[in-house]
Amino acid sequence: MAVIRSEKEERLPLPVGISDYRLASLEYYYVDKTMMIKEFLDERPMVSLFTRPRRFGKTLNMNMLRTFFEQTGEDTSAYFKDKKIWGCGKKYREYQGKYPVIFVTFKDVKFETWEETFAALKDVFSKEAYRHMELQDSGQCDAYDKRRFERILAGEVNEVELSGALADLSRMLHRHWGTAPIIIIDEYDIPIQQGYMSGYYGQVILFMRNLFSGGLKDNRHLSYGFLTGVPRVAKESIFSGLNNLAIYSVLDHKYSAYFGFTPEEVREMAAYYGGSDRYEEICEWYDGYRFGRTEIFNPWSVISYFHNECEPRSFWQSTIYSFLLVAGYLKPIKATVSFDGDFMCEVTLPNKEIAFVYNKEILQKLHHIIPPSAAVAVQEAIYSGDGARLQKQIQTLLTQSVSYYDTAGENFYHGFMLGLCALLGGCYTTSNRESGDGRYDIQLMPENDRLPGILIEMKAEKNCTEDGLKRLSKTALRQIKDKKYDMEMRAKGIAVIYRYGVAFCGSNVEVAVG
Repeated sequence: MAVIRSEKEERLPLPVGISDYRLASLEYYYVDKTMMIKEFLDERPMVSLFTRPRRFGKTLNMNMLRTFFEQTGEDTSAYFKDKKIWGCGKKYREYQGKYPVIFVTFKDVKFETWEETFAALKDVFSKEAYRHMELQDSGQCDAYDKRRFERILAGEVNEVELSGALADLSRMLHRHWGTAPIIIIDEYDIPIQQGYMSGYYGQVILFMRNLFSGGLKDNRHLSYGFLTGVPRVAKESIFSGLNNLAIYSVLDHKYSAYFGFTPEEVREMAAYYGGSDRYEEICEWYDGYRFGRTEIFNPWSVISYFHNECEPRSFWQSTIYSFLLVAGYLKPIKATVSFDGDFMCEVTLPNKEIAFVYNKEILQKLHHIIPPSAAVAVQEAIYSGDGARLQKQIQTLLTQSVSYYDTAGENFYHGFMLGLCALLGGCYTTSNRESGDGRYDIQLMPENDRLPGILIEMKAEKNCTEDGLKRLSKTALRQIKDKKYDMEMRAKGIAVIYRYGVAFCGSNVEVAVG
């Protein structure tokens, strides 16, 4: 049902695909995120990295910061006088329009070779140099500076020279204006991910490490730095030695309300566009994310929902499932810090939209490995307690789909079974979660009392005989009972529970039911 709107009533257009702050704040419906500026100015870390999913407003926020801080020939306070930051007092307003800004975005640097990528990076910095043509004839910059500037502007730099572009431009801007610039780098990780997928990862990592080190590490010509991306690339220490870097991820509470929409913001938008009665539907489809302690909606999808006259559908698609958690598309419902400082998370799919995408973009693309007919047969066997049939179906799938059994370990089989269970409907699938006196491998909690509960424990051994495999499956089944893995289900009143001990050896499988 479409939203009924009065012909006389005029509303601001929806900012579909708008990432320019000036345009968004003046001509479109803008969700005010300017208090992010206050939160930053209250602490003023030297360099801030914000890791958030794609399409959660990173570019718009970086553009907002640029518009607020940048010293230009116009009075840009007009873009903030009706925003929340302006009411915070003179001490915050004094920072407005006071800094030169270097702003580069790598969002479109997506190429198959390092040569093409390097050419695109040269173009990015050439265009940014063009924004600062005042440096060309600056009386504060010496001949060396001007030669460097001309080479960046003309795109005639080599890799070594371009890796120093942030350092060079910041030095020249500081000399010219007498104020050290702010450096903003949007979507820093795009070239890195592209390099990983296209085979030039080492080259792009080396370049980025040198670029960031020169511009952000111990740079006395820097006031503040901001970076955005999806994951923090830590393995190769791309930010090695950057001890002035403050990282704000999806697990941190600081800045958690500024990327994506909060429930209050969604309610206000729904009321504005005449869809207050659709709030619950919006929650089902696009809520469920959590940044820090803040409940968050996917902004791209919410905007697209209203643009599509309140017809719910999946507006977010096409990602790589191995990046789902770091990209924010798996919701961490429990997080603990491990001994090395990283987080150990229990995760779930946040809402209907992502469940739809998970099925379409991941599971359906495995149809050549797990055809629909096989998935149905597995489902029927699991829910009927038919261990022999389940064993036969798993055996067939293993034989047809996998070719490296002699190197497969228990983790592989765990992932294989979890993928099968993810195809099943009518249940909540969880893995490696505490229940009773330990952690079960897989649990299928029924959504209603007409279905049985399912517990699966797996074991794997190499060079196992047929009799040994049977004993191993019974050992797995006995573990479910001994460890009381069914405690959570029994506490929820699940009357019928099927327990499966599943043992693997190469392409062979044995299933015990109890």
